[in-house]
Amino acid sequence: MSLNVIDLIKGQLGPALVSQASSQLGESESGISKAISGLLPAVLGGLANNSDNPGVLDAITNASSSGILGNLLGGFF
Repeated sequence: MSLNVIDLIKGQLGPALVSQASSQLGESESGISKAISGLLPAVLGGLANNSDNPGVLDAITNASSSGILGNLLGGFF
């Protein structure tokens, strides 16, 4: 059995996040789901390429409390 990290992350995001992002961005839920499906591999690839940089983890940790990511995630994390 193989482990797909992207599917695990998408499973954690859930429909509530997709719905909230959809309403805040004025887009359809299917469009948001497609965007997430397209962005996750790119984001994870970028993280993997920069995994030796200690500032990456700090940027991820701080991103949830600022900007659009903080607005979208709200009380989820």
